[in-house]
Amino acid sequence: MSKRVNRKGYQFALACVAWGDLLGYGSMIESARFYPSDRKTIRAIRRLKTFQKTAMGEATRSFRSMPINDGVAFFCDLSYKSNSVTADFLKRSIQAFEKINRVEKKANHPGMRMVISVGPRAKIARPRRSTIHLRSIFSRLANKIITQRHAVNEAYKSSPIAGFVPALQANFAFTRAYLAESAGSKKGFNGANCFIDMNLFDNPPPTWITFESMNNWNDRGFKAVFGQYLKANWIVAGQGFYSGLSGTKEIAFRLGMEKQT
Repeated sequence: MSKRVNRKGYQFALACVAWGDLLGYGSMIESARFYPSDRKTIRAIRRLKTFQKTAMGEATRSFRSMPINDGVAFFCDLSYKSNSVTADFLKRSIQAFEKINRVEKKANHPGMRMVISVGPRAKIARPRRSTIHLRSIFSRLANKIITQRHAVNEAYKSSPIAGFVPALQANFAFTRAYLAESAGSKKGFNGANCFIDMNLFDNPPPTWITFESMNNWNDRGFKAVFGQYLKANWIVAGQGFYSGLSGTKEIAFRLGMEKQT
């Protein structure tokens, strides 16, 4: 089971989120004085499109992503049965971080900073969507105003009238990652680096992953230690069945989601 229920009936999962944000994107727009035809604005938008295309290209069914302007969230729920989900998410997040920064460096841009964090997520159902457009399609189809092919094509191409990603609602892993990344260099999250929540690892951490430094972060009620990622040997990690990654139950206990037994 990957869900826990508190006494009020809310279901919780243990989520992991990697939040990345382009460095200097806002200053590019600002330097153009927000004029849409300025060459600096055009360059910034071109950078944004490349970033989003690269980030979305890393997404899979098990490694979902949500781009938000010049930022992107990759997210998943961890499994209580195996740490393989944790290992896969961590590996894919770092690979996405490295690929995006390779593309950024090639274009002489400052890169993206990423924070990977873990935390509880309340299971919130998607609000019921409006059925006005659907009823319109059925009505026109019944009255033979449109063909079946047209109806299917219109339904397929129709854009949602409201965005909602259930996995990112009441997601404290997302909150932690976002706040930490936004804190920037003043709080020890400097440059186009990747910072990983050390709650994901045993103490001491495994030897197959190396950190340049540790950042004891404490802000707005959140406390965590983040390691500045340097390198990882994924072959050695896999051969050792990712030994050193904490089990989901152990992580949940550290975060107050589980009682000690």
